[in-house]
Amino acid sequence: MAIGRDHAASIALEYLLQADKRNPAAVGERSAKASVRIGHVFSLDEIPFRAPLIYGFDADALRECWIAHVDRGFRAIASSEIILVSKETDKVLYHGPAGDEG
Repeated sequence: MAIGRDHAASIALEYLLQADKRNPAAVGERSAKASVRIGHVFSLDEIPFRAPLIYGFDADALRECWIAHVDRGFRAIASSEIILVSKETDKVLYHGPAGDEG
């Protein structure tokens, strides 16, 4: 069963909300006050800026994922926060920095 973009966004948001509940200290005071949402969800070939650089995920692995960008409601000079959702299953494969700073 293939997962569509909208379904991937829903999976990523639910994962994010659960992760934030499990580890509120990691969320940080600033982002806890902001509304958290999933911004854009891209396929690797649709990204209009630098592609994620994640250890253990080469381009072929990234092509198999939806790349959901987390929007915590504030801007900073930092790597984007992303969630990778498999296009073939409903599994979250990665949550963390995209390695796209600079």
